[in-house]
Amino acid sequence: MSHHWVEGNCSGKCSHCKKTLKHKTTLCGLTCCWCHRMLHNGCEAALSPECDFGELQVHIVPPTCIRPSTLKGDAQGGAAASSLAIPKHPNVMSEEGFRLQISTLPEHVRPMAVFVNPKSGGKQGAKVLRKLQYLLNPRQVFDLTKGGPVPGLQFIGSLPNSRVLCCGGDGTVGWILSALDGLQYETMPPVSVLPLGTGNDLARCLKWGGGYDGERLDKILQQMAEAETVQLDRWRIEVKNLPGVTEEGDRVPYNVMNNYFSIGVDASIAHKFHVMREKRPEKFNSRVRNKLWYFEIASHENFAASCKDLPDKLSVEVRAPCVHSCWKHSCLVYYSEVNLGN
Repeated sequence: MSHHWVEGNCSGKCSHCKKTLKHKTTLCGLTCCWCHRMLHNGCEAALSPECDFGELQVHIVPPTCIRPSTLKGDAQGGAAASSLAIPKHPNVMSEEGFRLQISTLPEHVRPMAVFVNPKSGGKQGAKVLRKLQYLLNPRQVFDLTKGGPVPGLQFIGSLPNSRVLCCGGDGTVGWILSALDGLQYETMPPVSVLPLGTGNDLARCLKWGGGYDGERLDKILQQMAEAETVQLDRWRIEVKNLPGVTEEGDRVPYNVMNNYFSIGVDASIAHKFHVMREKRPEKFNSRVRNKLWYFEIASHENFAASCKDLPDKLSVEVRAPCVHSCWKHSCLVYYSEVNLGN
């Protein structure tokens, strides 16, 4: 594939002659949309016309590998169209009124499906979404508010050696993992995390940090290409009424725990925060402000004591198979009463 040069006001140094790109009176410089190399207008002839997609080539799905897809029976009487049977998990998706399919990828490519939650961490996600669409192929970067994760996972997650990047908080990561469970792939793609949430406990456990603070995304993507894959313990949660209780409570939104779940005060605070953010998203525009909201809700909950009778209404049973001399499963349960320190 050839370079796709865009002429404009470039800043920095030329990738060929290493001299500064600037001009006092006119716009100058060329930038490739895919490898992001910058050149003087006169240096273009000295560079190979073939684009190698730059430092992020291992992640990028080449645009020449994405083609229109015809579903079986969609074409008019074409025998070739009838032979295009759709597999159980097709790598096709609806986009702008038509369907796409990824053909054979180069051997060195490990395609990455990127999912961004624009609401996480004070709406940092909107800026991250635009930057990742610039660094990678826009077709592999998905806004979770537009259709959820399933179309993107079917489009790229079903490919061999694919990887998933989740840009959001702990809830966003749980959403992605639950979607992968539903697709039932034989080989699950590894999932990395760019922490955009308020707490980001799972990202801390996996050493991705406590929150994204504007670091260079191209460097983070390069680190993800070299990251170690580790196993994550996940627990199934089943909620039952105690003997003699017939009243039905609220349905548990997810029945799988990824690294923690909360019962009582912690859960009440998180639920109230979520409801408020859905109603008034403009009030949750920064991570610091989100933490102040958590503090206000927690202070009110401490005086309201809505969970003071929790020990009389609840019992917790933990069952882990194949536990021998060492504890092979890790589980963190927050069981809080009135005292927020418990």
